[in-house]
Amino acid sequence: MVDSDLPTKLSVDLAARFESRILPVLSILFSIIVYAVVLFVGVPKEISLAPGSQGSLLLFLVVPFLLLAAYHWLGWMGTLIGLTLTLVVFGLPLSGLWTSGISTSALIGGLLPFSDAGGYFDDAGRLLDGVLFSDFSARRSMFAGMLAAVLGLTGRNLHLTSAILVVVTAISCYLAGREVQLSHGTAAGVFS
Repeated sequence: MVDSDLPTKLSVDLAARFESRILPVLSILFSIIVYAVVLFVGVPKEISLAPGSQGSLLLFLVVPFLLLAAYHWLGWMGTLIGLTLTLVVFGLPLSGLWTSGISTSALIGGLLPFSDAGGYFDDAGRLLDGVLFSDFSARRSMFAGMLAAVLGLTGRNLHLTSAILVVVTAISCYLAGREVQLSHGTAAGVFS
């Protein structure tokens, strides 16, 4: 006995699988590609959200409303819009630091870590060179060890290492916000 509805059932099943499995993955990949473009192509200083720039005001005025709108979408479309916006918001300040070359109390030339960050960076390099940590990182060795792992994977490329650390932080914040949204509502998820 041949079921004449079999091709229809297969096409519906394939479409459901595509929407439930492939589209979320494509959404995440698209978000990461947009993040990479923001970082490595760069953006004008005016919208880079570099500390002290006029773009920093944009962060506090416009982005919360955009996130509120993005968090109302569910499914793969919500992931696409919300995660892309989150990654852009996290990528703009990093891009601004790189393009401006600003020096702060913790950063030289928008890239080289100084002070405590420099201590972790130095000890990550020591670990990669097979030398013991200094007293500074010996007390808090987890971050220096993780930084050494990422630096080792990137061939000690500090730009790429910073980009990876920021994207992990951004995705973590996005996922935490979505979880808070499930239990406490959209506004709590956005502002958490």
